[in-house]
Amino acid sequence: MNERIQSCFKGIYVAVLAVVIYAVALGCFISLMLLVISMEEGGSLSSLSLGMTSAVVLLSQGIGFTSGSFLITLIPLSLSVSLVLLIRALAVKIGSSWFGFLSGLVIWLSLFAVVLHASSYTLLLPLGLQLTCIAAVFSFGYLWALLPRDEFTASKLEQFQHTFSKTLRSSIWLSLRVWLSAMVVLLICGTATVIVWIVLNASTMGTLFSVNNMGSGSRIMTTLATLAWLPNICLWAISWLSGAGFSIGSSAQFSLWSGQSTDLPPVPAFGLLPSALDDDLMRLLCVSVPTVIAFILGMLVLLHPKGFRVLQQSTKQHSSLLTIDTLKTFLYPALSFCLVSILTALSSATAFSLSNGALGSNKLAHVGVDVAQTTSTLVHSIALGLAISWVLVLLLFCARFGLKWFLEEINNRADISHSLTDLSQDELDDNASMQHDHDENVHGMDNEVHDNNTSESTASKRQQQGRVISGTSGKQHGTEAFNLPTDSNPHSKEEQ
Repeated sequence: MNERIQSCFKGIYVAVLAVVIYAVALGCFISLMLLVISMEEGGSLSSLSLGMTSAVVLLSQGIGFTSGSFLITLIPLSLSVSLVLLIRALAVKIGSSWFGFLSGLVIWLSLFAVVLHASSYTLLLPLGLQLTCIAAVFSFGYLWALLPRDEFTASKLEQFQHTFSKTLRSSIWLSLRVWLSAMVVLLICGTATVIVWIVLNASTMGTLFSVNNMGSGSRIMTTLATLAWLPNICLWAISWLSGAGFSIGSSAQFSLWSGQSTDLPPVPAFGLLPSALDDDLMRLLCVSVPTVIAFILGMLVLLHPKGFRVLQQSTKQHSSLLTIDTLKTFLYPALSFCLVSILTALSSATAFSLSNGALGSNKLAHVGVDVAQTTSTLVHSIALGLAISWVLVLLLFCARFGLKWFLEEINNRADISHSLTDLSQDELDDNASMQHDHDENVHGMDNEVHDNNTSESTASKRQQQGRVISGTSGKQHGTEAFNLPTDSNPHSKEEQ
């Protein structure tokens, strides 16, 4: 059989199997819940199971409905995420391709067009938006499985990556990792906050069960049904931690500074919502959670060997503080942190918008957070944490450079002083040697002069003796030289 036809059949199989598994599982739970409530509270609610199942399936894809005075547009994000993960798992297991995606999308829209037409509830969105929401859910799940394994997409992505430098690609990849890590940690903190709310306010929820005269089976089934909106409450908890808070219509406002509820309906899940914090220190700790998370992630990505490793750069590369290399060392992390802030703004705005909805048309027309305020508060906290980590690492870098320069300056001056000392000693030795040579020369000259004088005296004496012997003495000649006085003590001529 042709490969394209096989791919089309695989896509159809994914779409049909996903609808069957999801609708059957959800329908069984809803039927069981209505049966238990009917047994404990009386009446017959089992006939509503089929219509409610189709309505909840559409609600999990973003299509709200109304029936009489009952209205709901609050999307159960647990069901939505489960449906997307189911589509992805089936596409990975069966096989995915672009022809399979197109054929599966057509079948998915066709099946839900029948559900839309047969729904017994009034749907709130126009038909075009309904089909868009339905197509978006299938496309997100199927493409999540297709794109990472598609060779054509991988080749195009590789060509696109080669247009950027290696450092810029690494910075973008690190930005994505920091953004995903921050979102995951925030979700964990939101889930932990909801658990704390449940532990602290479980008695209030039990009181509301008693007020509604609900039996044990009804309590269990409605509590399990409430878990479908658990991600919504976790996102509200993140907003509560950041200081923005959330509201349940116009009846209640919940934040770190207020926990007012005036006319809330006796829904047991509303009993878990928090009250205001009285301790200023606890408020400060809660508000600083996003900033601390961003600070820790920023320090890790700046200092980790697989990150920017700012403080592990080569010393030769940073021989001077104000260089192009130093500028690049801190410019790429700054651009990366800006990209993290942008991604945080886009993702948080989308998530908070999906977590909002309505539980009625009057006082409960808006349930959730103020998207603009919460997004601004959260992004400012994340950006502040990243900026603090960047500035701190910059100061550490400058301090290390200054310390290294100071130590090198001390060593250079010590070497210069030692060199000068050696030079002075050498000059002294040279001067002493020169003085010794000079003294020897002078002494030699004195000896030479003394020898010359001695030679001259000896020669003079010899010359005089020769003259005496030869009968001459200066200008005198003849016998006058021999007229010596007879007296041994000669006297002058006058005395003679």
